[in-house]
Amino acid sequence: MKNTKKIVTLTLALVLVLAFTGIANASSIVIYADSSTIINNGGDQVRIYSSTQTNIPATKIKHYMVLQRYNGGWETYSTSTYYRYDSSNFYSSTYKSVSPGYTYRLIAYHTAYDGIFIVDYKISVSSSIYMS
Repeated sequence: MKNTKKIVTLTLALVLVLAFTGIANASSIVIYADSSTIINNGGDQVRIYSSTQTNIPATKIKHYMVLQRYNGGWETYSTSTYYRYDSSNFYSSTYKSVSPGYTYRLIAYHTAYDGIFIVDYKISVSSSIYMS
């Protein structure tokens, strides 16, 4: 009985290791284009957007967008997260109110999933803009 428990335990451990390493690496989904952009939308508002393209449809594409403000160093001003399912092309956009007198930029984290596994990941950084 003790040997059976050991075999079952070792088998489960091996299955978990393979599930979180080998299977995720076997996917052929690749992010081949990614971008992040920030523009002055007038007044005290900016428009931020991200774009991700994969070679074949991903189960899920995630955009985690971090709007940063320069205040002696880059600091997080706000964040936004968007998802698109079963697609190879994802574009997300939103508007943010900002404080004048600062420089802003956008960092976008692009993540492609195959099932529950992350199979590709890119980071893009926009140019910076000064809001007067």
